[in-house]
Amino acid sequence: MMGPEVFVSTASARNPRDLPRVLDRFLRAGISAIELSAPHPYLGITEIESLLKASQDRGAKFILHNYFPAPKEPIVLNLAAVRDDDHEATLSLVREALTLAEETKSTLYTCHAGYRAHAICPAGGQFKFERLDVDAKLRANHRQRQSLASILETPALRSGALRFGIENLFPCESGGENVSYCCTPPEILELLDHFADQHLGLLLDLGHLSITATLLDCDPDQLLDEVIRLCGDRILEVHLSGNDGMRDLHHPLEPTAWQLQVLPRLAHLPGTGDGLFFTLEARGLSEDECLTQVDLIRSALR
Repeated sequence: MMGPEVFVSTASARNPRDLPRVLDRFLRAGISAIELSAPHPYLGITEIESLLKASQDRGAKFILHNYFPAPKEPIVLNLAAVRDDDHEATLSLVREALTLAEETKSTLYTCHAGYRAHAICPAGGQFKFERLDVDAKLRANHRQRQSLASILETPALRSGALRFGIENLFPCESGGENVSYCCTPPEILELLDHFADQHLGLLLDLGHLSITATLLDCDPDQLLDEVIRLCGDRILEVHLSGNDGMRDLHHPLEPTAWQLQVLPRLAHLPGTGDGLFFTLEARGLSEDECLTQVDLIRSALR
């Protein structure tokens, strides 16, 4: 019996910006389960559809994540964005991703859960957040729920033809307050339960979870056990990449990595529909290095 499906993110490619070349290199190397993600430059939707369908004719299977397809103008994807222009830009990106997923018969789109504070991202830098006050937090909470309610009314999501999941984040501070959503198991459960009737799922990023454990001085194993206990039946995908426990470095996984050691606890979770996907999200890798990482993940899942 085949084990869970292991995808490779296009962000893992050594030179990821040329999407047609990345897909061609992946397929030539035998990497056919592919998560489409940043950092590819903008391409028109017709051009992307043609590219993806040609790749599918060569055996590719796709899922979509975060900033794919890339918007024409750079944005910070934020489901909780209070500013109307940021909110509309985020919804436009997500809706285009869902439409593209449906057109190409992809079965999953995921994005991160959002931020309570307005964010900017300097070129090549980390997000910087405005200071957060009580009113801003309440407005962001309302806007996040409003965004998700709108997204989950998409016909393909309502019919079950397409699945949608939010990704757990790790704490980011502004003025001494955490601005990231869905860092801890209770926070994740609260959001999933709010949309339980609409089958909102979870992308569990194990790298993010390990950083959360460090920042909150928690045992990562206990944190993972709580996620599985509270939300295990709603995990749709698992992201894997190495880090130092403090920064989201997207390094390759070492053979002794904690994330590999815990995979047997996740391997037999049900997922929904197409099952549970596991995705390599390490960056800057050759195709051979991607395949070595995939082998590590598959071995850990057996």
